[in-house]
Amino acid sequence: MDREMVYATLVKILTSHLGMDENRLDSDSYDLMLTGDCLRQDDVSMVYLFCEVEKAFGIRIPREMLDDYGFSTINKIADIVIKLKT
Repeated sequence: MDREMVYATLVKILTSHLGMDENRLDSDSYDLMLTGDCLRQDDVSMVYLFCEVEKAFGIRIPREMLDDYGFSTINKIADIVIKLKT
């Protein structure tokens, strides 16, 4: 799966389902913590994002991929998706 397509889908989920401003989601923000001061997602939003990512990509994310903040940035989520889709 193409990384750019994964990014586009993640941005769509974050903007359409979680109400994030698309202007805040450029490639410079892909390594920022989603729960940090810039992107400000709360714990409920992160659970919703987790479910939406699984649904959008047709994957099941194993618990061990969440260790060490594996689902904390757009880049880390994209890494998980790509690993599970290849």
